[in-house]
Amino acid sequence: MDYYARFSKNANQFPALTGCTIEEFHALLPAFRACFLELKSSLYSERGKTRKPSLY
Repeated sequence: MDYYARFSKNANQFPALTGCTIEEFHALLPAFRACFLELKSSLYSERGKTRKPSLY
């Protein structure tokens, strides 16, 4: 069982772990998902290999 499944079943532990209620967490998921996918696309190439960091 993953952590989300385990802690989302307990209304007292979930806010202690995340700082928000389950409803608030679900409202934030789309924004977190978009940011994660953007970050992931910048770290990995289409073939799944790690990209070298850019030198500025």
